[in-house]
Amino acid sequence: MCIDQERKLAILLIGPTGSGKSPLGKSLEEKTDCAHFDFGAHLRKIASGKNLFGLSDGDKTLITELIQANALLPEGRFDIAEKILEFFIKQHSDSHYIVLNGLPRHVDQAKRISQSIEIRHVVHLRCTAKIVRERVHRRKSGKSNDDSKRDDDCEEDIARKIKIFNQQTKPILDYYCRIGLKVIELDIDFDTTEDELLGELRKMIKL
Repeated sequence: MCIDQERKLAILLIGPTGSGKSPLGKSLEEKTDCAHFDFGAHLRKIASGKNLFGLSDGDKTLITELIQANALLPEGRFDIAEKILEFFIKQHSDSHYIVLNGLPRHVDQAKRISQSIEIRHVVHLRCTAKIVRERVHRRKSGKSNDDSKRDDDCEEDIARKIKIFNQQTKPILDYYCRIGLKVIELDIDFDTTEDELLGELRKMIKL
């Protein structure tokens, strides 16, 4: 991935499914000088034929197949993620921060996107499996502020995503600590709102 400009500053949101990354990202975009990059949401839009980010027909077909199978982007095709991110950065060049949500998913991806993104702040939405399940149930029933439409909110998929998060994504926190970044820990409860989280972040980050 190569962008002919200085690396874009970013805030990285890390947390399991249902922890509130998307509502917080939307709130940051609406109320601060940030652009919210929700990787999963962009993949779902691409699969539905919206906002193709300059991808080829073959790329779109692969993404559609992955979404239908509730599968992750294979590592051999991480170039697709880079294309989408590069396109998004160009679209939001005036924003002070890009808020990353859903990318990177593990340490190797974190190292790879560092060519174009400079992570300034890492925000860990700390959430137990019990709370994850309750929050996803509320999302599915329409009782939460997360209005993203998901077809993978069944119990089996929730358990799978929690396992992937713990095994692959959570180690990113240690990686960023090792390279000198402080991780901001925000505890998530059943009814924690994005406004509460934004309020906490404003105490720690100049937004």
